[in-house]
Amino acid sequence: MMRVAAFEHYLRTGRVPNPRLDAGDEVKFNHNHDRLGRFTFSGGAVGMSRAPSIAPPRSRIPSTGRSPAPQPSSAAPRRRAAAEIPGYPESGRTSWRSANDYAFAAAANHYNRKYNLKPGADEYKTPEFLKAWAMRESGGEGDHAAFTTDPFQVNKPRDWAPEKARLGLQQGQKMTPAVSAYAALEWLRQKSFWHDGKGGVRRLDTQGALERYNHRKVRSRESGQEMHYVWYARTIMQMARAATAKERRA
Repeated sequence: MMRVAAFEHYLRTGRVPNPRLDAGDEVKFNHNHDRLGRFTFSGGAVGMSRAPSIAPPRSRIPSTGRSPAPQPSSAAPRRRAAAEIPGYPESGRTSWRSANDYAFAAAANHYNRKYNLKPGADEYKTPEFLKAWAMRESGGEGDHAAFTTDPFQVNKPRDWAPEKARLGLQQGQKMTPAVSAYAALEWLRQKSFWHDGKGGVRRLDTQGALERYNHRKVRSRESGQEMHYVWYARTIMQMARAATAKERRA
């Protein structure tokens, strides 16, 4: 096996490689990789491509996938990695909702660079989009354990699909927020390609892809008279836009 970029290593494992301990070759669980050790997506999935090997970010990413504790400073306050999502306060017993901010920001940045996406494009992903999505999946007050392991619930046993192996996942593997975010974005991208059964393929927008990601075609306590999958996608988009607007005003 070949060595891979430090950031790609972190996204798959949730651990920053140690040059002293990881001096040897890395053994990866994903059998779909090319001669340079990079992920490939076998099976001919429409729109999927090899993930580029990118340089790690300048600052060290926390190995736990959680945000470091804020440090006091006399300088002007720095922009947060991801804004607080309306309706999901991050104080007191739910302060853990900010724990994955840096993992979400890193995954969004990696995804946008991988697919050469620019701000304003529908597929462009922001940290606030990922955070709003995670809140809908695992941000409830009783969901702390899920939020700090698999916040996007992309590898739940009952929802496993063989196609997820193309994302580098293994059924039942131990998840981290970074791995969950990376895999969820790729799974959402796959869901955006709608096959009509006659050989035609239509590309859905992000909200349409979210509907297929959830696919609960029932009315629920949360959705009221609206189908749950429609409510799920619509509210994620609304929360993300509201959080982004609030952050820009700050």
